[in-house]
Amino acid sequence: MSLFIHFKKNYDEIMNIADNIKSFRKNKGLSQVALAKACGWDREGNQGRISNYETGRREASVTDLRLIAKALDIELQELISKEVTTNVRSQDLVSSTGKVPILDWSNIQPTGKIPEGNAHSIYCPADHSPNTYALKIRDDSMIAPTPGAKTYLEGTYIYVDPNLPPNAGDKVIASSASTGESTFKVYINDFGKSWLRPLNTCYHPIEVTSDIAIVGVVIGSYTPE
Repeated sequence: MSLFIHFKKNYDEIMNIADNIKSFRKNKGLSQVALAKACGWDREGNQGRISNYETGRREASVTDLRLIAKALDIELQELISKEVTTNVRSQDLVSSTGKVPILDWSNIQPTGKIPEGNAHSIYCPADHSPNTYALKIRDDSMIAPTPGAKTYLEGTYIYVDPNLPPNAGDKVIASSASTGESTFKVYINDFGKSWLRPLNTCYHPIEVTSDIAIVGVVIGSYTPE
């Protein structure tokens, strides 16, 4: 095994666990600070540990993973599983997987209703509501500049559930009533204002005004080979 393949395998495992921690934490409705406290890391300087684990900046030890699993009331195996995990909230779901329609960006409906006559579909392995659809990313605004951070390349398919209410930190689809255009960004609350933040720092954040509506929460992604 080459050094590159070994590095990639280790990196993929770290990011899988990072995504799982974030997914289960959100399912429990916990903030990063609340989860840190539940793990006993409430001393000053320790509360950023969860953030480091969820972004892959730091690899969690087995001891820490056991503490996190216990705090989340799940088995350790669930936390390290390679099964697809999402940031959806279970009470908002229909427990089903299957094919979802692939929409053109121009066909996104503010009501969340899927237009009829979509010929193309893609398998969605995550639990989702019946109104879930897929979009194909068309730009580089969600490519993260930081090595190891979750990133979304042009051509990646993202799964969007319009039945989920957005929480701060969720990746969302937002539409402008005046222009009819939609965008994929991170939903942020900052000092009483809401923003749509791109991962790519070459793009500017967009303030969420009365003209902009959050029309769906991204629950997963798939990148073709």
